[in-house]
Amino acid sequence: MWAGYEDGMVVLEVSWMFDDEIEHHHYVKVSKDFFDRNEKTIVRIAKSIKAV
Repeated sequence: MWAGYEDGMVVLEVSWMFDDEIEHHHYVKVSKDFFDRNEKTIVRIAKSIKAV
């Protein structure tokens, strides 16, 4: 998982590879408040995905 800031928002990218060896990327932009309230859950989900 990659996290950064853009225009006052937290930008998250999660990338992973399925068994078919195709790389998948998901991007999301959330408010800092949302990220702060849900950081533990977001990190737990990201860790559960097979990272590229």
